[in-house]
Amino acid sequence: MPTMRVKKVNPLSLGKIVALYSGIISFLFYALLTLAITPFLIENGSRFGLMIAVTRTEMAITLLMYMFVPIFYGTMGFIAGTTIAIAFNFVS
Repeated sequence: MPTMRVKKVNPLSLGKIVALYSGIISFLFYALLTLAITPFLIENGSRFGLMIAVTRTEMAITLLMYMFVPIFYGTMGFIAGTTIAIAFNFVS
């Protein structure tokens, strides 16, 4: 069976791959987290007679976070992937 040795990794390629995976995983995780938390937010708002105000505010924040979280994690994933590839190339 032939073996293959990796001698060099392209930092931009690894950065893009890690950014894509980080963005997708963070989006899916945040979506599941939002689905789990939303019923409790609505319940607490209705208990104090503030269902409409709390729900609108929380939903606006949630929609903004749906855009911000994957972009943030994608950017951090790109920086981490590029840094890891540069370190790997330096060491190898």
